[in-house]
Amino acid sequence: MMKYSKKQWGLLIAGLTALIIGVSVTGFFVVRKIVRYVSKQQLMNENAIVEISELNIKAPVLEVTDNETLLKAAGHFADTGEVGSRNYCIAAHSSVIYDEYFNDLKNAKMGMKIYLYDNDDETDSSRTQYVYSITEIF
Repeated sequence: MMKYSKKQWGLLIAGLTALIIGVSVTGFFVVRKIVRYVSKQQLMNENAIVEISELNIKAPVLEVTDNETLLKAAGHFADTGEVGSRNYCIAAHSSVIYDEYFNDLKNAKMGMKIYLYDNDDETDSSRTQYVYSITEIF
């Protein structure tokens, strides 16, 4: 039977501890990502959706713009029109701290199409689609 020195035991314990911590942290982020994905899908089934396919942006739009809402979705500003009529103003975070919905908006170009889907039905294929174009970037 082999005998291990105190240094070898220390290294073994340190290595196992690092492995356990690494697996735990990775597991936390994987579970968090899955929970966010499921939550996003549920919100997209129940609310309007904004999409800029060229930027891979697709987000549910809730009817308020408070911080709690913007942590999980885009928000629709009150008194700015309904889906498909007048200006329909929305906001969302572009920060890695939140759901990153508008992170790629910095790559928007003039003329890109913005699609807005109403929430009349739970499937994307039967929702009414409205098309907007980017006409100003500032």
